[in-house]
Amino acid sequence: IFKESSENGIEKVFVNGTEIVKDTETGRYKAFVNDGDENPEVKVKTVNEFAYIRIGLLEEEQGESTQNVELRANSKITTIPITVRSQTGVSKVEYLDIEKIFTSSEVDTIVVDEKEVITYEEETKTYVAVVNDESNPHEVFIMSSSTYAVISINEEIGEGNVTTYTDMENEEYEKIIPFTVKSETNETTEYNLKLIKASDNINLKNVYVNDVEVIAEQQGDVTIYRRGIKKLADKAKIKIIPEYPYASVKIGDSAVAVGTAEAWVSLDLREDVITVPIVVTATDGKTVETYNIILTRMSNDTGRIVKYSGNVLVKDEDGNYTETVYTEQTIIPDEQGNYNVYVLDTE
Repeated sequence: IFKESSENGIEKVFVNGTEIVKDTETGRYKAFVNDGDENPEVKVKTVNEFAYIRIGLLEEEQGESTQNVELRANSKITTIPITVRSQTGVSKVEYLDIEKIFTSSEVDTIVVDEKEVITYEEETKTYVAVVNDESNPHEVFIMSSSTYAVISINEEIGEGNVTTYTDMENEEYEKIIPFTVKSETNETTEYNLKLIKASDNINLKNVYVNDVEVIAEQQGDVTIYRRGIKKLADKAKIKIIPEYPYASVKIGDSAVAVGTAEAWVSLDLREDVITVPIVVTATDGKTVETYNIILTRMSNDTGRIVKYSGNVLVKDEDGNYTETVYTEQTIIPDEQGNYNVYVLDTE
């Protein structure tokens, strides 16, 4: 003979293996889980081992029940009802609140002057935005991936997002603004926002072929750079440094680079004269200029190379070597009346 009990109390509650104590003020159980744990394990034991227990709307079990519950996708707190039914049929409902803790300190979106920033340098955690030099101050909006993260920038603090304004002086072509994102777990990530003034500057500062600087020549409206190469060379190393450090540079078929660009260019052995286009796009996104590097294979019928200031000279149709010299340069002859032109053995 067993005596039926009206006991319908809860002895213990566990979430992901950790015992949860009822809050004496609210009379509810409360647990915390990290964001991403969408199905935490809930275990409940009743005071009376013969009482029946149901977690949420899941299966009713006797004495003890362990279930994986599903948290609400768009809610920070999910409330799980726990129903205990005594042997005499009297039911009592307790509540378990499971709160998500967001650990992310990542950035979701940055908008500068109503334009989303898409350039991000992972190594330095720097976002790069090109801004119009005619507008000042510049509006900066930052939104974190977690609506509960705290963003700090320019002494402005916001939860989930923040808006601030920053000025650029006339002589500034770039400005770096540091900011931080702190998660609910106090994990803090430091970032930079780099503002770059838009410019139409597409000039080149330096051009190198196989580590030797090449001087520009003008052919009408076209700027070219000439360089002699070995007869059987199948590739050449080209390095371009633009005047404006944030102009985009594309060497031949290589990927576009911002600022200094360097690439190895494959050379067709069937071609004696090879043109490598260099396309420079200004930060204003509209101004584009194409420069040409002309590589000329040297003939095998000579055992000597003629150089002037490091540049290999190529014979013209008359068999002469010529080189363009800037008017501000002064060439001083030696004692025999010869100028600074060198004839070296074949490399």
